[in-house]
Amino acid sequence: AVVSTQSTGMKYGDGRRYEGHWLENKYEGSGMLLSDSGDIFTGQFHLHKRHGDGEQVWADGRKYEGGWVSDKPHGHGNMTFADGSTYDGQFNHGMKQGQGTYVHCTGITYSGLWIHDEIPPEEFACGMALVGASEIEVFQGEPFSIEVAVLHSSGDVMEGDSGRVLQTKAGLLSPPADKSTKVRPELADTAPTFTTPFGDVKLVNLAEVTPRT
Repeated sequence: AVVSTQSTGMKYGDGRRYEGHWLENKYEGSGMLLSDSGDIFTGQFHLHKRHGDGEQVWADGRKYEGGWVSDKPHGHGNMTFADGSTYDGQFNHGMKQGQGTYVHCTGITYSGLWIHDEIPPEEFACGMALVGASEIEVFQGEPFSIEVAVLHSSGDVMEGDSGRVLQTKAGLLSPPADKSTKVRPELADTAPTFTTPFGDVKLVNLAEVTPRT
């Protein structure tokens, strides 16, 4: 059987506005809904709810594009948060669930498993440590490298990882001629921290400049 819907607009007294298809006095099929707070949804409706593919833009700057079920993000989708952070992956009734990649506004990235909007503790690396000698010689104009190990919350080195990405950046300034440079073996306890969805992150200078002896 073919179900016929009608397309028309409706403006409500509280400022809401709907333009699109109806069936038995309910939103059904494609349409656009503007809320009284300025949020805009454009996409598919079923039984008066966002259901199917659609894009939601919130007045606070958030944006979601992907699947919907009963008014909640469901299936694969892409969310941009008000601070510029992004998530691209699976949702389950409004929560991050399954495989997904979260890029925080600081540049820190996590790609892997999510359960009930959170990273499972067994999947989450919470720190890094230098591997090998704590001091290396650095010569001006020549490249150098350091090796780091990713650590579990227990302090053990995480092995066999797949599907996740942790990123860090380190710079080394060229010291004056009368000073030498070495890589610090440990992070300073007094280093400032900032909060991310992956925990508190320390902002430190890995290079320590000391007078030559």
